[in-house]
Amino acid sequence: MRDLGSIYFVEKVYELSDDYMRKHNLYYKKRVRLKKISGENGLDIEDFAISDSE
Repeated sequence: MRDLGSIYFVEKVYELSDDYMRKHNLYYKKRVRLKKISGENGLDIEDFAISDSE
């Protein structure tokens, strides 16, 4: 994935536990973690929620 000249690698796709979601008042269970492998822009690691498709 490119973000303003940076390249990211999909490091992990995972699901949160129900307890963790309740504790932190989160809606989406599925998550993806991206790790920057080159470039200067953006964060080194970014986590995103993934919505369920209908």
